[in-house]
Amino acid sequence: MASNDTILVTGAAGFIGSNIIKGLNQRGIRHILAVDDEVNQLRAFTRLLGRQTLVTTARTAEEALEHLRNGTHFDLVLCDVNLLGTSGIDVRRWVEQ
Repeated sequence: MASNDTILVTGAAGFIGSNIIKGLNQRGIRHILAVDDEVNQLRAFTRLLGRQTLVTTARTAEEALEHLRNGTHFDLVLCDVNLLGTSGIDVRRWVEQ
């Protein structure tokens, strides 16, 4: 599972600017889990954030939980609120447990 210092942000990121990317580096964020059922959104996360961090992607809540359960540490989880079948809020609850 994720450690207590994992940050979780719910909601799709409409814009990721260079200041946000610099902020990730300043906070020591090295590994991000991006969860979204839209492939283009995951590609955007990977393209923009992957320059400075390792980005792991998941298209479903179940896939995200599988990554979290296998012991991989993520410094940040970006999760869309409107996932098919399960909401991003549910993913947040699971991460926080």
